[in-house]
Order: sequence, then C-alpha cells, then structure tokens
Amino acid sequence: MTYSKSVVIKLGSQILTDSKGKIDNLQISKLVAQIVELRKAGVYVYLVSSGAVAAGRSIFDLDTKTTLPVQVLASVGQSELIQLYKTWFTLFDIKVGQVLVTKEDFRDRRHFLNLKGAFGEMKKNDILPIINENDVISIPDKTFSDNDELASLVAAMTDCQQVVILSSIDGFFDGDPKDEDSKVIPTVNFDSKDIYKYVQKSKSELGRGGMASKLESSMKNANLGIETIIASGFEERVLNRILIDQEFLGTKFLAMKNRSSKRKWVAHNQGFEKGSVVIDQGAEEMLANQQAISLLPVGIKSVEGKFAIGDIVKILNHKLETIGYGVCKINSENLDKIKGEKNQKVFIHYDEMYVIG
Repeated sequence: MTYSKSVVIKLGSQILTDSKGKIDNLQISKLVAQIVELRKAGVYVYLVSSGAVAAGRSIFDLDTKTTLPVQVLASVGQSELIQLYKTWFTLFDIKVGQVLVTKEDFRDRRHFLNLKGAFGEMKKNDILPIINENDVISIPDKTFSDNDELASLVAAMTDCQQVVILSSIDGFFDGDPKDEDSKVIPTVNFDSKDIYKYVQKSKSELGRGGMASKLESSMKNANLGIETIIASGFEERVLNRILIDQEFLGTKFLAMKNRSSKRKWVAHNQGFEKGSVVIDQGAEEMLANQQAISLLPVGIKSVEGKFAIGDIVKILNHKLETIGYGVCKINSENLDKIKGEKNQKVFIHYDEMYVIG
C-alpha cells in the first residue's frame, strides 16, 4: 500500500466508553471502520488510543468511583483493548502492532531514535500502530499530561503534519461548552493571543487532561508546523469527513511554521532539561527574530546546574523567563569559565534549538 500522507489520530476515553464508563465495543467498531476507509484513501494512521483503564474496569465490572490501582487496571485493560482492536481490524485484513511507551522514551535520544525506527519499519510493512502510555511502569511525576501530549510527540517523531483529536465535545468553544450560547471556534491562529481567554478549566471524568491541555498541545504543534483538529468522536463519519472530504468539523488549529526533526524532539522535552543558562538582552533579541542564529558563550550571563555535552538545557532571558531549549555542545563547567567571552565555539547550534513563540 502506498500512502500519500500520514496522520496521528487520538481517541479519548470518553468516546470509547458507555454511560457507565465501560468499554463500548460498538463505538470502537465504528471508529475502526472509519480508519479502514482512511487507509484505503491513502492516509497512513498512527492511532493513539486511551481506554486501557476503562477496559480494566470493564473486566472487573467496576464503576468509575471504585478504587483500584491504575497499574492493575491498565495491565489487565491493555490486553483487552488491543484484542478488541485486533479483532475488528483483522476483519479488514489489517495487521496491528501495540506500542506502549513512557515519557522517558521520548526524552532519551537513543530511545527516541529506536522508537522512531520502529515506527518506520511498521509503516514500511503496512502495520497499524496502536499507541498508549505504559501506565504499569510510568513514574507518576513523569507521565504524559494526557494522551494529547503523547499524540503530539508521535506526530513530531514521525514528521506528521496533522493531528486529529477526537473528544466528547464538538471542538474548542468560546465559552463553557455546557452553555447553549457558547459556540465552536472553527479556526484558531495562535498569532492571536486572545484565544487563551476561552480556555475552560473543566476536565473529563476519565481523562487526565481537559481543554487547557488540548490547547497547550495544539499550540506546541502549531509552532512546530503541525496542524491540530479537535472534533467530536460521536459525529457520524467524523474522520472520513475531515480527512477525506475535507469538511470543516470541530476546530482547526493552524500550523505556523515547520521545524527540523531534531528541533521537534527538543521542543517536546520540556521538563527534562539538565540545567539552564541566562542570556543577555542582546542574545534574546537575536533569538526572538527566529533567524538562523546559534547561541554563543558571549551572550550568556550565568550558568545553572550541571550538564554534559548532548544534554538539553533551558534558555532563560534576563528576566528569568523561559524562552527556549537546546542541546548543548559545551558542558556546564567549561561554559561557566568562558561565558560572556567572544570568539568561542557554538554553545547551542540553531538546528538543535527550540525557541518558544
């Protein structure tokens, strides 16, 4: 099969479950049928699917208020969920492969490249990846904010230019979705800062994230040249209408620019930096111009933390505000000795630096 484009599709817990929080097999079959049509139309799909915990609850016949360790529910539920997907996709002669990851797999460069290679081989052999966080071994304070973030990471890793997030609501609203006067915003351009006033703080019952999380992921995607669409997973043929018929459904977050694969990896490693540097106002202005400018020691005022060559460091301006991240080419000890000096080698190369904004 030859594919003309690739897309990451994220399915949220609420569109995979019934009113009691149990896995809805019929709903999964409908979504599978849509993905089959996408593949026939030349769209290769990386499927990021929530629902393992809900599947675990279904097996134990628990309601959403009954407590049981997430690791246990996920362990039992993952096998159940992948079996459901396999059953439905096998009917259409489509092979699936389960990919369970942690945030650490995207932070470590070797793990990142190994995972990227695995995705490449799956596509080459026409296998549909079904991706989820490995809740059994994930460390609580180092988990994905939700699967929206995971979908963004997969898109950046696989150089997809589009992410479709199917949720329980119709898109991004200009007010509380429960308010009948609120309306879906059809298109969002992050050049307009007014968009943030519409963020609602409510979260779904089954998911870790809410609309604020979706907005954050969409903003990062846009800055990396990735378009994001948020729509209702209950809409009839929603995936086919968006990706094949090019119909405007939900909210489309427009991409702003494209980035190299290495820079995308850096952008998605916030929180895993080994240290930080404070730069002067002149260096900040040069980086803000988004030109092909590398960061040199002459523009660095101070060095915080200990880091080695190849580590990711945070870049702070003179007001101590985070303005970017990058892969360092000088360790912290040596950088501290030459900070502020001219005629020194590059500290962070432009191709390995992500500037926010």
